[in-house]
Amino acid sequence: MIEEKTIPCITCGEPTTFLGTKLCNGCWEVQTRLQSYLGNENAIQFVLKVLNKVQSTSAESRYGREPDKVKSLAQYLNEYLKYELETSTLIITGRELLEQALDAYESTERVKIEIKKVP
Repeated sequence: MIEEKTIPCITCGEPTTFLGTKLCNGCWEVQTRLQSYLGNENAIQFVLKVLNKVQSTSAESRYGREPDKVKSLAQYLNEYLKYELETSTLIITGRELLEQALDAYESTERVKIEIKKVP
């Protein structure tokens, strides 16, 4: 029997044999079909309902860690930016990409980032 090489999915970490996309089936489906799916108001409401349900669950059950053990910003940005730079076909500025990453970090890790200019 031939064993296929697996790697962790770059989005969820589940094992995948798709070495090109580096995404498992579920993540590939969501990431390639979500935009067209969200073109319908009923679909948007459904996704919001699911996200609200997920948001109300504990961080430990979602992420396998205690709620107060937030992934470091550096680790999160490294993973997010690496993935976006490898897979994105959109042309956006570095600032826009960083803003997206920080917004995603805040919502995923349930933290608030404040950036202040130092005098």
